[in-house]
Amino acid sequence: MEWYEILLIVVVLWAVGHTYMDMQIKKQVEKLQKEFNSHKH
Repeated sequence: MEWYEILLIVVVLWAVGHTYMDMQIKKQVEKLQKEFNSHKH
């Protein structure tokens, strides 16, 4: 394998992982907001 192929794979994996993490964080935040709103009432 060439170095640029390895670099490409690393970048793709990083991007996918980053997107996945963002989605997980958004889900957690939404869940917390819902709980917070239900506790307020």
